[in-house]
Amino acid sequence: MTLYQGFKVFGDSIAGCAVTIKLCETKITFEADDRAKSCFPFANTDFEIAFQIDDLVSVGLVEDAIQITGFHTETQDSGQIKYKILEDLRIQSEEHNLKTVEELHSDLTRMMPKRTDALPMLIIANPKSGQQKALKICHDMLLPRLDEGAIPFELMVTERQNHAKDYIASCQDLHKKYKAIVIVSGDGLLHEVVQGLCQEGQPIEYQSLALGIVPGGSGNGLARSLAHYNNESYEDKGLMASVVRVLNGATRPMDLTRVTSSDGKTYYSFLSVGWGFFADTDIGSECLRFMVQ
Repeated sequence: MTLYQGFKVFGDSIAGCAVTIKLCETKITFEADDRAKSCFPFANTDFEIAFQIDDLVSVGLVEDAIQITGFHTETQDSGQIKYKILEDLRIQSEEHNLKTVEELHSDLTRMMPKRTDALPMLIIANPKSGQQKALKICHDMLLPRLDEGAIPFELMVTERQNHAKDYIASCQDLHKKYKAIVIVSGDGLLHEVVQGLCQEGQPIEYQSLALGIVPGGSGNGLARSLAHYNNESYEDKGLMASVVRVLNGATRPMDLTRVTSSDGKTYYSFLSVGWGFFADTDIGSECLRFMVQ
C-alpha cells in the first residue's frame, strides 16, 4: 500500500478537506485527517471513502491538480449496492508541491483499468422507447462518461422498426468494426439486435460480440434482472449501474433460447418466451405504454 499525505480534496460538496490517500492494488481510499473531519461529507464513522479501481472512469492532470471521475459505491442496510457518480473530484497538494502531484497522478494512471479501445462501441438508441427518454439518457448519462474515459463510440439512432436489425444484417465484418454493441432502450431493441446477430448466414464471430444495455424502456426486464443478479439497487432503474458496466467493459456469458415456429421461422430469446394468451395480451397492450410511469 502507498500513502500520500498533505493533499486537499475539492468537489461538489467538499470545501478543500485535508485527506490521506491510500493506494492499494484494487482500490483507492480517501481518509479525512482529524482537522478535516468536520467538513468531510462522506458520512460514515471512519470518515473515509473508498472506490474500486475498476470504477474509475478517468484520471487527468489539470494545471497543479489531479481530476478524477469515477463511481463510489455505498452499501445500503439491505446489503444492496448503490452507485453514485463522483464528478470533478479535484485533488491538490496543500503545499502546491507539483512533483508530489505528478507522482500521485503517475501512480493513479498506472492503476487505471487497462482498456483495449482500438475499436469503438456501437451505441444504438431508440428515441421512441418507453417514455421517449432514451435519447436524453444517452446524451446526459452515457456519452459524456465515454468521452471522459476516452472510450471511442459511434451513435446510431433508430428511425423505424427493424432499423437496427437491418443495419446488422447489411454490415460486413461487424465483429471487426465494433468491440461491443450497447443498447439504450428497452428489451424490444435488444431483442431486435439479437435476432440480427443470430440470424441464419451470419458469421459465428458475431455471437462473440459483447452486448450491453442501458435501460431506457418501460419494463427493462433484462436490466432489472442484471441488477438483481449483481445485488445492485434499482432505485434509478439501474441507470448508473448499467453505465458502470458499459464503461468497465466487464462481460459474462449469457444463454439464449432458440424457438422455431410451425411455419419454420426461428427466433432467439434472451429473457423469456411467451405465446398464446400471454403474447396476445402483450401485443394488445402496446397502445397503453403512455400509462407507464
